[in-house]
Amino acid sequence: GNETGDQAEAPVANPEEGTAGEEGEQARKRRRTSVRYHTLAELQPFLDALKSRKQDMQSGRRAFHRFDDSTNVYAIALSSSAPYRTKRGDWMVSVLLIDESLPPTKLVNDSNENNSNADNTPANPSAHIYVPSISINIFHPDKSKLPVIRYAGDVIRAHRVAVQEYNGDIQLVGRRNSSFYVVRPRN
Repeated sequence: GNETGDQAEAPVANPEEGTAGEEGEQARKRRRTSVRYHTLAELQPFLDALKSRKQDMQSGRRAFHRFDDSTNVYAIALSSSAPYRTKRGDWMVSVLLIDESLPPTKLVNDSNENNSNADNTPANPSAHIYVPSISINIFHPDKSKLPVIRYAGDVIRAHRVAVQEYNGDIQLVGRRNSSFYVVRPRN
């Protein structure tokens, strides 16, 4: 994991070296590039920056142009829905994600969450475990292209997923140009 909170970078394909006389586009292809991965805790500042940029363009403070509203993340699947068809005909799966950057799990008393002196013990029937998490909804017209999450603990790499706010919570959305890779720890 990335314990320091610094940005995590992973190398992307480094094409073989070309001939000495190569210029322009071919030379750029040879350069090593990196992909930026956000932790789940970094998604709120990322979304805030997107909103600010959009407001600046709408108010005329910034020239209007397309900008990338997507990001890349590594996270651990906490749970997953079964794939189902949406009203538009696409397939969708929803996955609850966690990572080490989110606040720790805590015991919460349903009857009075603001009472720090409440009896928040497992023996208290009104207490429950709160696990900070972020959901990702993944859409695709082909069901076989959806990532398969079989167990809590599966690690998912998501590329080019949109960040948005839904009902006051951060949410990721996998679109047709998004890609996913699931790794399952061995028993």
